[in-house]
Amino acid sequence: MSVFIFHLNKNYIPGGFVGVDVFFVISGFLISTLIIAALDAGRFSYFQFYQRRIARIAPAATVTVVAALIAGMLLYDRQDYASLGANAAAAMLSVMNFKQLFEGGYFKASVDAQPLIHYWSLSVEEQFYVFFPVFMHVVARFWRKNCAAILIGLCVLGYIASIILTPRMPVAAYYLLHTRAWELLVGAALAVLKRDGKVAGWPAPGLRMNIGLILVCLGMIFARGDGFPGWIAILPVGGAALMLSAAGGQAATEPGFVARVLSWPVLVFIGKISFSLYLWHWVVFSFLNYSLYDYSQYVAYIGMVVLSFLAAILSYYYIEAPSRKYLNAPGHMKFAFAMFVATAAIISLAGWSIRRSNYLSAPEKSIASGGIAVNGDKAPALLLMGDSQGAMYAHDIAQIARARSLRANLLAAAAHNELPEEDGTQWPKVEQYLHGRHFALIIVAQAWGAKLPADGVTHMQHALDRLLPYADRIMLIGQLPNVPENASRMAIATGAVHLPVYEPEERLRQRLRAQSVLARLSGPKVTVLEIADLMHNADGSLRLIAPNGRIAYHDAGHLSSSGQLILHDRLDRAIADALKGTGAELTAH
Repeated sequence: MSVFIFHLNKNYIPGGFVGVDVFFVISGFLISTLIIAALDAGRFSYFQFYQRRIARIAPAATVTVVAALIAGMLLYDRQDYASLGANAAAAMLSVMNFKQLFEGGYFKASVDAQPLIHYWSLSVEEQFYVFFPVFMHVVARFWRKNCAAILIGLCVLGYIASIILTPRMPVAAYYLLHTRAWELLVGAALAVLKRDGKVAGWPAPGLRMNIGLILVCLGMIFARGDGFPGWIAILPVGGAALMLSAAGGQAATEPGFVARVLSWPVLVFIGKISFSLYLWHWVVFSFLNYSLYDYSQYVAYIGMVVLSFLAAILSYYYIEAPSRKYLNAPGHMKFAFAMFVATAAIISLAGWSIRRSNYLSAPEKSIASGGIAVNGDKAPALLLMGDSQGAMYAHDIAQIARARSLRANLLAAAAHNELPEEDGTQWPKVEQYLHGRHFALIIVAQAWGAKLPADGVTHMQHALDRLLPYADRIMLIGQLPNVPENASRMAIATGAVHLPVYEPEERLRQRLRAQSVLARLSGPKVTVLEIADLMHNADGSLRLIAPNGRIAYHDAGHLSSSGQLILHDRLDRAIADALKGTGAELTAH
């Protein structure tokens, strides 16, 4: 519930995300208890262990991913759906933590465009359980008497690693197993201590329960995203361990106040559906935030709470509980493994297909061989070059090429330069592909304002001289106006940003300077397509909201697919006009 409330509004419980750390301790404790019991009885089986993991995790987690993909197809703009596809694959392969490591921090993620980001914790857990049963088997066989000491020693080393690495590698420390495993190992060590009867001499269960709850609550109050896990993670982890140590035994016959509260039926029920609630809540939050950004925040909150619990209850009773019972049956082991492998493979392939088809940015290694080809069996007609601004138009240009039966090669690549004499340019690879080929039209789009040097006309004329031998004509697409960095759906929903919005002054100066440079390059073989006017309202403010009611910008400097609809007709007409007389055959649009 602390995670649920934290995701609902971070201001309500600033450190509510430490509920994940409590979950890690509980997981380590429960799973280790089962492993130890099986090892002591001489009936431990790796296949049975992973059968239980599949039965416990896979069905509900898989259905949630599929539901997110379906909802994203209906509600998301193209770029966000592409990201969701990649995240779905990462979630199914239990590597979401690694994907988020390379994308940025959890606390900077946009909740409405990352509906599966919370699968990072499941990824950490499943990565842990790839190795942990083997480790426990070896330790129990050769060092059974020292098992608790070994686990405690590893906990200490892991905690020290967390303290050392968090300030140096904060994102990696947050997401990766080497700084999180100690939290699961704390639960495992406690399970061994309880099994060996070494907890009985500790302070009274009621006192442990009270101190544990206080520590967990302190973690929820004082933990912050910056510097976590770090040293402060000991509060929720230690608190959870103390509370678990007090469970059962005397606490069951003489429960204290905390134990009685935690035994209230409503809290027990929430505990029962907690896994499904964890899976569904962020998915529901994401899509409602995405769709209801212009509604009252409290209307959205009501929808989030009601739909999250409804989805969790349905998931628990109709997916989680029955599938766990069925897949755990001794005769269903092969089916459980087959189902898991098949669904993981199918959804992962579907996810990557969604990613590739909805965001067309040429992989660096493909530039020399033509990037992304559209209608590849036809003679060359269109070539798109540029950075992320160019990639922004790739889907539209591919759509135009298909509609007009033209071949297009998309070389534009996000975070890359492709013109001659630019920093870190991919021009040698571009030229390698161009050699021996000729295009009717080469289209170039990039962040002109930030990249054109002081002698922009001379610089660009040199670049055009290098390109013109390979094309009948060249089209330069002018720069898109930038919206303020904080102009997002969430900012509108929370009232942090109010319409209308205007282009930041420095960005406006850069764009106008670049516009002047490009205008001076226009000639018989070079056309300049300006699109900035389409993104302005009559009063000079920016068109932040597209005609379909969605946000027109994906981020401060790039259009969403809804925003690109505003430009599509002009881009289509400009391409048709530029191709006249080039010999490229045009079919009716």
